[in-house]
Amino acid sequence: NKEQKQQILPIDLGSAAAFDSTSVGTAIDYMSPAGNGYHAPIEAHCGLSGIRDIGIYSDIYAIGCMLFELFSVDLMGASLAKDHGYNNCIGNCFARMNGVRINGADEKKMLAEWQKVIAANKKQVSIPKIGGAAAAIPGSLAPTLNKLVRMLTAVDYRDRTTNLNKIIRHIDNSVLILNNSLADERR
Repeated sequence: NKEQKQQILPIDLGSAAAFDSTSVGTAIDYMSPAGNGYHAPIEAHCGLSGIRDIGIYSDIYAIGCMLFELFSVDLMGASLAKDHGYNNCIGNCFARMNGVRINGADEKKMLAEWQKVIAANKKQVSIPKIGGAAAAIPGSLAPTLNKLVRMLTAVDYRDRTTNLNKIIRHIDNSVLILNNSLADERR
């Protein structure tokens, strides 16, 4: 028997585009997220969906949402919507960015304003955690998965990891923890 290595690949995140493809409009044409709203980060809900320079961070966020949903009974977006701090943050950020958009800001000005508004509001958001009675994982696996979810779904896109090796290390650690938990159960 040859050992087979399985690999899971997300194939459709709903809003991906080639980085160098032409835009379908300007950044100010996007006041709502492209793709699945439950997998869209705060910046996508606040008018930054059309800015290609930060598009990769939306895809990273969507991967984090899917990871959360593999081990949780809720959708990430539904869990966040239950958080009062998240609702305050998104409301404050949307209002500010809509004002910037109405005043005719270009992408550079929008990103500069975003950095200010998200810095002032991001600390009130609590990223949901995997775990508890409804989780489909051993308790020992939750801390590693929660750290990875936080790395991928940070409120400020600049805090999300783009380091694939770091992500792979966390996934490998999670698999080792799971294998050890299963071995302990068999004993």
